Amino acid sequence: GEVLSAERIVASFADGQNEAVELSVSMDSDESDWVLSAPFVNELMGSAVGAVPTIVPIGDRQIEEYRVALSASSPYARMPLGLSVSSGHARIDGDQILLTGVGEVAIRANLAETPFSDATSVEETFTVSEVANPEGDADGDGVSNIVETAFGMNVESRDSSMIPSISIDQGLARYSFRPYRTDLRYLVESSSDLESWSTESTVHTEIDGRMELEVQVSPPKDGSEFLRLRVEAVE
Repeated sequence: GEVLSAERIVASFADGQNEAVELSVSMDSDESDWVLSAPFVNELMGSAVGAVPTIVPIGDRQIEEYRVALSASSPYARMPLGLSVSSGHARIDGDQILLTGVGEVAIRANLAETPFSDATSVEETFTVSEVANPEGDADGDGVSNIVETAFGMNVESRDSSMIPSISIDQGLARYSFRPYRTDLRYLVESSSDLESWSTESTVHTEIDGRMELEVQVSPPKDGSEFLRLRVEAVE
């Protein structure tokens, strides 16, 4: 039998050479040789060689949906399926896709941790749209729709539990919140008149999934000093 690389094995099977091809495989564990015929490998995998994973179509989504069901299957009964985000603002959490920004998202399925990963993979793409009327306030809680999505809030229900908190101690103002979207930038701004605002230099720290922004503040010489947390799109 001819000794072939893992890539050549895949190519041979995919070309339909599954009658006469025999493969001599060296096993590092005990240094013995195994001769595998293509029909045996087909049986081992539980499916015809050349098949690819499948992903149930996801369809276009809105950012405020946050979580979308993910369903995919391996073509081989005995090989695990690997799922990853190829591009876009999203991440995979078990059998769900977490939407963390707008734009096109590509989900890749492949045969995980095997030499067949690159030979048999598939991608599913879909588009995530911005919340309708970003500057509006659908639930009337005083927080704009786009800001609610920035912190993972429900745009159709009054929910203040995710509102960032602020504390001031020894000249340090500290905002604590859970940033949800990766396509937005979170900025701390200051003003003495609530009309002109300037961006403050901040120190970012992440603790247990929550972001803390620290900014140095000095007591105003006269009048008042105001701080606000602003979000803007990342260019």
